[in-house]
Amino acid sequence: MSRPKLNRIEEQLKAGAEFTLTEEQYLTMTGTGIPIDNSYLKNRSAVARLAEKYNYHIVVKKVPKIVKYERLVSFEKEK
Repeated sequence: MSRPKLNRIEEQLKAGAEFTLTEEQYLTMTGTGIPIDNSYLKNRSAVARLAEKYNYHIVVKKVPKIVKYERLVSFEKEK
């Protein structure tokens, strides 16, 4: 998997509001797909390290889609 371009996500994190991305939005913003391993995505990925830098954590949510589930990546402020 190629390295994600994180500048657009970093802009969102700097704004300070919580936000959620669909798989398609994540692909558009980073140029790469969401990592398959949820644990890696939430804890060890480049985007997880960036989120932690801005005091966020990642929550992966599965929402029903017509034929399958779509994963959402939510950036939530640490409490």
